[in-house]
Amino acid sequence: MRRLVDWIRSFGAELRRRRVPRVTAIYLTAVFVVLQATDLVFPALGIPDSAQTILVLASILGFPVAAACAWAFELTRDGFQPTMEAGEVVRRRALTRIFAALVVTVTVVLAGVAWLVWLTPSPASVQTASGPEELDRARIAVLYFDDHSPDGSLKYLSDGLTEGLIHELSRVEGIKVVSRNGVKPYRDSPATLDSIVRALEVGSLVEGSITRSGDRLKLTVQLIYGVTGLHLDSRVFVHHIGELFALQDSLADQVARVLRRRLGQEIRRTARRSRAGSVEAWTLMQRAGELKEDFDALISTDSAAARRALLHADTLLAQAERLDPGWVDVPIRRGWVAYALANAPDFAPGRYDEGWSRTALAHAARALAMDPESAEALELRGTLRAGRAVGAPPEQATALRTEAEVDLRHALDLDSGRALAWWALSRLLLDSGRFAEADQAATRALATDAYLEVTAESIHQLYYTAINLEKLNEATRWCQEGRVRYPARSEFALCELFLMVSRPTPPPSPERAWAVADSLLAVVGSQQRARYRQYADLQVAKVLALAGLADSARSVIARVTGDETPGWLAYDAAHARLLLGERERALSLLRLHLKFDPAGAAFLADDWWFRPLWDDPGFKALTGVGRKQGAG
Repeated sequence: MRRLVDWIRSFGAELRRRRVPRVTAIYLTAVFVVLQATDLVFPALGIPDSAQTILVLASILGFPVAAACAWAFELTRDGFQPTMEAGEVVRRRALTRIFAALVVTVTVVLAGVAWLVWLTPSPASVQTASGPEELDRARIAVLYFDDHSPDGSLKYLSDGLTEGLIHELSRVEGIKVVSRNGVKPYRDSPATLDSIVRALEVGSLVEGSITRSGDRLKLTVQLIYGVTGLHLDSRVFVHHIGELFALQDSLADQVARVLRRRLGQEIRRTARRSRAGSVEAWTLMQRAGELKEDFDALISTDSAAARRALLHADTLLAQAERLDPGWVDVPIRRGWVAYALANAPDFAPGRYDEGWSRTALAHAARALAMDPESAEALELRGTLRAGRAVGAPPEQATALRTEAEVDLRHALDLDSGRALAWWALSRLLLDSGRFAEADQAATRALATDAYLEVTAESIHQLYYTAINLEKLNEATRWCQEGRVRYPARSEFALCELFLMVSRPTPPPSPERAWAVADSLLAVVGSQQRARYRQYADLQVAKVLALAGLADSARSVIARVTGDETPGWLAYDAAHARLLLGERERALSLLRLHLKFDPAGAAFLADDWWFRPLWDDPGFKALTGVGRKQGAG
């Protein structure tokens, strides 16, 4: 026994001499700090839990390596040297070989663990194999917002905002919102988020807080994924305190719109992920989506950079298609990218790059070959065909519109909630002169647009169909709503000008017309400003004509159109000349317009802006027979 005690003491002394306890303490402290830091950082960066598992295993397996290093070596001026006594060469070499073998073994084990984790399906691919998520992301619970004001004086406002947001989201088709009575039990409850998710069976949660600093109100809102508790989005809204009830309504509307867009992105992403057969292809799809967002941000200011972003996106998608050739989402996404590339990045409508337009159709055809009943692929092909009809010869345009309508209606038969298909159908019907049907389709687009994919476009379409149906009060309502909700959208500045030139009495104000035209230029990109200036000034010329300032109107028209009117301006120049009483000049310009857009005769035939010409033989010859209005 004494020998054992002496050996333990000797071994302990040797451990201290070789500084093994000190190295062990430093190692364990470092591991603790690293694991605590990664526990906070990894979730924020979206790094999967498997990375944390690797770190823990590496820390455990690395401990004997650190202890062996402390026992066998010490750091000297000549580098790491064995700590064995001089002369013990045989034992030193044997220990060195043992240590080398240990290092190799641990390295191989760590590499094996990393390899296994790398090959282990991520949550995305696990969901792909096991089917859809158990909880529906479109089912939402809006938890009562916290009042973080020092004196608790904003509780009534935080409650009102919560209930207003529940009301706003409940009005949206496609989103299922837990009622306020459903979430009230959790208003002052310490229940955890996961218990609320299980109790309410929701895939998404919204929580937030409100505070006040001076005359400023700050609302913080988070969108949370119910399955994992991951924060998908966090937004801060800051407003000056004014009329609190009006502010409450405005904030509820703003928050609802932000949440709808973000939720839609997540739902679409999850749906595509569930169909992906390759994690790498899925990653490439995500990167391409980010580049498409870059394109949307750049198109009005730097069309060359925007085009480069789209070309890069197409390259990534081509790689994804090679990795996962059976994934129908990839050719659909490539079709939309090609569609964006086909559209000229300028103001003139109906100008397509024929090569990219054909490429987009080829992508749509490939997707439909994979899945003939894909509503998304039919929506894409119908939109592409409708776009190609603009500017095509009349017979070709009629055939393309017929085919496009078949595609879009088939897509809607398969999935009546496709807002983009409703909107594309509305545009198609409008171009065909079927204004009442176009209005109905635009209404459906707005009603089904749960995630605000085409809401701005739908509101504009509702304005446009209303003004073409000569429902000017309704058109004014949609124009005003668009200006309030989307102040940076150029079409809602233009719509005010169009309304001014559509109401001859009382005479519109030229001063107001110039002001609106200037406001339009403030919201368009620098590369488009010259064309928008021409177009807006031509509308002002119409206002001048209605106001009885004929000479001023003619002067503006001459400045805008020059010696030879461009085809894309011919329609509005014809309207301006008609308002000045120049019927023959107007007819001549309409002939030029139909050369620019040969398929536009159907629309022009029922265009009440040109009602004074409806009985004119020249107008009848231009538009053909069979007008709905008849002869008068």
